[in-house]
Amino acid sequence: MGHYGFVCDIDSRGAIYFIASSKHGSTVYQFYNGAVKRVNEADNIIDFKLLSDKKALVVTIEANGYAYSIISLDSFVNSSVYVRKVIAVKKSSALYSKLLTKKPKSKAYNALTQLEYSSLSPLFSYDSYYGVGVNAVASFVDPLFQNQLSLQGSHNKERDIVATSYDNTAFRLNFGGDYYQVFKNKNYDNSDKRDNGYDLYATFLWLEEGYWNLSSTLAYTRAYNNIYRTPLTLSFDMLNKKQYGLSKYANKLNALSLFISEDRDNNMYGATYTYKHDLPWQSYFGIQGSYLKSDTMDFANEKGIELDNTFTFSYLQSDLATLNVPSFNIKTYAQEVKMAELSLAKVFDGSLYFYSFPLSLQREALYAKQRHYDIDFTNTVSKSYDETTVGAEFDLLFIHKLEVPLSLEWIYNKDIRDSNQVRLLFGGSF
Repeated sequence: MGHYGFVCDIDSRGAIYFIASSKHGSTVYQFYNGAVKRVNEADNIIDFKLLSDKKALVVTIEANGYAYSIISLDSFVNSSVYVRKVIAVKKSSALYSKLLTKKPKSKAYNALTQLEYSSLSPLFSYDSYYGVGVNAVASFVDPLFQNQLSLQGSHNKERDIVATSYDNTAFRLNFGGDYYQVFKNKNYDNSDKRDNGYDLYATFLWLEEGYWNLSSTLAYTRAYNNIYRTPLTLSFDMLNKKQYGLSKYANKLNALSLFISEDRDNNMYGATYTYKHDLPWQSYFGIQGSYLKSDTMDFANEKGIELDNTFTFSYLQSDLATLNVPSFNIKTYAQEVKMAELSLAKVFDGSLYFYSFPLSLQREALYAKQRHYDIDFTNTVSKSYDETTVGAEFDLLFIHKLEVPLSLEWIYNKDIRDSNQVRLLFGGSF
């Protein structure tokens, strides 16, 4: 419909709504089960947004300018999209014969040779334990957005990492992998980490319709920050996410992840459920729960559920038998872990723009998270932790064009030695 109209929204059944030409102007149509139906009699509709499966907000052109109104959705028998007729070229004409005999110059499409620069995303960070960190990702994609090649780098006081990754989403079976080389700082003990690592995965999309996404992933991980661990993981993920317009956070989110993992004759399994919803006045709340279990725990051989502060470069691995505990500075392992989280956030539209100063403020947000952990390190050793996170995010704009997010957060856990921690993140995408 790109030439004659544009897609506007999708309802809960997966029906697609689009604006297209009508005989006397433009109106809104519905495409569902292979059929197109007109859903309103007006011929002056230029934009459309669903409020429910029965009502919608539309923008119309009136005598005095633009108008916004709420309409009910109906069906009309005469509902085909109106397209103006054009004079066809007769088959007997010389032009028609020339079009048939002249073959256009073309060659087979090869996605890998068509990769083009897409973006550069640097991220600067500060952590009370790791110090100053720098991460950067340069992405290259093909024109169909089916293949992506990324070059990545990371630095903190303990090591430097150079990595490359490839992702293919051309088929229902997506696949890809990462390879990364680690350069260790000799002033720190890195004997428990590899010099390199890789990650391979294949994801099958069972359902990708409307707001729903159901998939299964098989992944093998040989992470750089371990020395023995090599888990093979099978996961099932269900996601329903709705984020409207310029909303900073998800307006509605339901996500469930289940996994089973095998690592050197040790079996692990777990589940994570996340629910988020918006509130009035650009406020948001969320809940999350995780349960992870391992047959055995052996700290020396890295067996069990891994507990770590995966603050930097954590997206390189698919080991789901891990739990990110932001207040932990030292990696450890457990046999059984339960985690519950409550989060609240509030977005403010306070903006500050300058004529010549290169950095402007678009909006800001405050958020808070409270987590409770019940951890069974072994069959006889158990401990509970309460972790509080308070943070602020600032949406900055560089030279009035490039988005540069800034976030600052404080983490408190009274049950560990370093009970107070501060994090700072500053980055963007170009």
